[in-house]
Formats: sequence, C-alpha cells, structure tokens
Amino acid sequence: MSMDPPPAPKPFDSSDRADHVIITSDGTILYVVKALLIYASPFFANLLGDSSPDETYENLPVYRSSEDCRTMCAVLRLCYPVDTAPSEISVDVAVLEALQKYMMEDAQERWKKTIVFLDLAKTQPLRIFAIACRCRWSDIARAAAKAVLSIPLRNWQTSEELRNITGMDYHVLVRYYTQCSDAVEEAFSSPDGAKLAIPLRSSDDVTILASSMKKSSDRAYLFCCCQDGSNKGPALSSAHVPSWVHRLVENARDRSGSCPGRAVQCDESLVVAALDAGKNSRDPVQASDVLKVCKMIDNGVQAAINKVDIELAF
Repeated sequence: MSMDPPPAPKPFDSSDRADHVIITSDGTILYVVKALLIYASPFFANLLGDSSPDETYENLPVYRSSEDCRTMCAVLRLCYPVDTAPSEISVDVAVLEALQKYMMEDAQERWKKTIVFLDLAKTQPLRIFAIACRCRWSDIARAAAKAVLSIPLRNWQTSEELRNITGMDYHVLVRYYTQCSDAVEEAFSSPDGAKLAIPLRSSDDVTILASSMKKSSDRAYLFCCCQDGSNKGPALSSAHVPSWVHRLVENARDRSGSCPGRAVQCDESLVVAALDAGKNSRDPVQASDVLKVCKMIDNGVQAAINKVDIELAF
C-alpha cells in the first residue's frame, strides 16, 4: 500500500500566489513563485526562463525534483524573502548538494549564517567540519576542528557528511588533533619532560595560584608552564601549592592524552577526585578553590592549543 506524500508546509501549500509547481521525489506538491527561483538560481533561470512545460498541475507548470520534501523546502526557504526560524532549515549533506546543484550562492551564504547562529560548529563539530570543507569555509572549519578536540579520537562517529570529504581533509583534521595533543602534553611537562607542570596562560597566574593557596600547610612544589609569547616559547616557574592541586594537575594531564580540548572544570570525575584528595589533607579544600584551579588549567590548555594552526587544504 502506497503512503501519502508529506504535506507541503507553509508558504508552499497554497496556489494563491504561485505560478509554478515543484513535485518532490517523495510526491509532495510545492507551490512556488517562479521569479524568486530565477532570481536565486542560474539553474532555474535557464530551466524556467522561456521553455514550454512538459507537465502541468492545476494549469501550473511542473518541475519534478530529485530532492525530497524536507530538502527542497530547506532550499526554498533559503531563497524566499520571508522570516524563517533557523531550526526550520535542515543542515545536512542533502541540502548542501542541492544548493550546489542549483548554483544558489546567496542561499548558501544564508545557510552558512544559519550554521553560525545555531552554533553547530560546537555541538556537531565533525559534521560541520565536513560541510565547511566541502564549501571551503575556512572560518567555520577552524572553529569546528577546535571543537572536535573535546571528543576522544576513539569516539569519533561517522556521518554522511564525513564520508563525503576528501582523504586529505580528513588527514588534516587528524593531524591537527595530534598536534594539539602534543602541545597540551608539552604544557603539562617540565623542560626535560621528567616532571609534572601545571599549564597556565601567563606568568601572572603563577602569582595568583601561589598566593591564593598560601594558607594550606600540606604543600608541594609544582612547575608552572606559562604560555607567554609564541616566539619565546613557554616560560617555566614554580609555585608552592597544596598536594590536592598536584593531584588535580596529574589527573588532568592523564586525561588530556585522549581528549586534549575537553575543559577540566566540566569533568566531574576530576573535580570530585581533587575534593577527595583535599579531604585527606590537614587543610580541607573548598569546591570554589578546586574550580578556580580548574579554570586556570583550562585557560593554560587553551593558550597552548591556540598556538597550533590547522593547515587546511583549501
């Protein structure tokens, strides 16, 4: 038994102002304005300009689309001068291929703004990196690549978008991930690599760290790898800190090897372990102290990552 086609959403469900019909691959009938399609797309300008229709529906010329209703509606919304909620516009490889097929450059730019508005480079970084590579959007590709650093390499999920990028683009992403992992590992190490260091954004943070922890009697010396100036390389100092800080930094370093970009303050297990270590010391630690150090570590890690530039292939 055949299924009924999906109903046409507004404003494509009425023939009142339409002078053309698009029938999608899944059978939905969309009423459209030909002038808007011609203005937005050289493809439609050539197809619909002066040609006689091969098919009509309700006395209106018909174009049969190879795209389904969801994809075609997303494309049309990007062309129409109407307010459209970003959530109503699909972001996937089918929409991308349709926009490229119909040569809709302005619509593709509006689609890009939708991706930026929805902050998809952070929430769906692998998919958006792949789309950005296809579209040659270097700014979005860089933002998405940085967000990928918060996902362990073993947990990367494939997608239709990722399957359609080149091997070179995928290689660039993996190499960037590896280089950032190396940079973060270096930030957690003393110059000879033999001792643990806390990554800090600047030398000012060393003073803040030492002074804010000076009340504790259970203390340990900790190297401080400060990301002061990419030309001079990291500066190294030291701070006399509580032992729980040393434990927190040690755990953060171990975790960073598999996930260099994930914020320490967002990792509940690291925060709880630091609090537990503080309970066993002579001076109980406060959660606010742990979160303060977590933030300093995160800032130092991000400073180290920011020195690594992804070498895009476009």
